Amino acid sequence: MASNMEEIIAVPSLSPPPPHLPVATSTLQLPLIGEIFVEGRHKMKMVLTLELFMLLPNLHAIGVSDCKEVEEVIGGQESEHRPTASSSRDTCTNPSTSRRLLRLTLYDLQELESICNWTPIRDFIKVLEIGRRPKQKRISMLDDFPPYLPPSFERVVVDPYEWWEALE
Repeated sequence: MASNMEEIIAVPSLSPPPPHLPVATSTLQLPLIGEIFVEGRHKMKMVLTLELFMLLPNLHAIGVSDCKEVEEVIGGQESEHRPTASSSRDTCTNPSTSRRLLRLTLYDLQELESICNWTPIRDFIKVLEIGRRPKQKRISMLDDFPPYLPPSFERVVVDPYEWWEALE
């Protein structure tokens, strides 16, 4: 079994992206992947890089549960986990990614610090299900939205509800 797996999809040719062509504007896409579910992968730190997320135009569901060391669901490869200015601008206007809406299901992620440090990711999220994340005290991508959620959100399911109420 792959219990020590640290990556689910590795695209070494994209790390780092070519300096003359931001990954988000690349013609490379992985259109057949619509769902990613990861369970019990205790060595994994991150599920996807932001660059890889942008190459998955039909991805509509990410589920992660019981992964002890996951710190971030969608992470960046550049400094401070943020995409370059050109790639973030292109991803917001790219029709294949701008219409996509995600269902995120996150349970039993003891070390989770962030869903994604790139704030515009919230515009891709339709349903957010969160449960049993004792260490997380805030959801940084929602900092600009208290007490309301971003318009793309249709539903948020939390377990236990007291955890949601205790967020900073």
